Amino acid sequence: MFTLARKSLYCAWESWRSVGRNMREAPRNDVLVLLTRFGLTVLINMEIAAMLFIKRMVELTEVQLSLASDHHRHTSGCWMIFSTTSVVSQR
Repeated sequence: MFTLARKSLYCAWESWRSVGRNMREAPRNDVLVLLTRFGLTVLINMEIAAMLFIKRMVELTEVQLSLASDHHRHTSGCWMIFSTTSVVSQR
């Protein structure tokens, strides 16, 4: 497993070195297209990952207004007490 990880890191490092070398030698318009494409890919993937994470947390979590009488003694009328349950917290 270590050898596979080391080989993957080596290939990634060599790829980045060649990208840097090509960016210095390529026309400015091509570099602009490359950087724009890379930036949009990373940004869009991060947004999709965040939306999927939020969706999954909404599915796993339940929020309810707590109606226990002991909570009402310790709070004024402007506060609402919520109880949450989650699959993650039940483990």
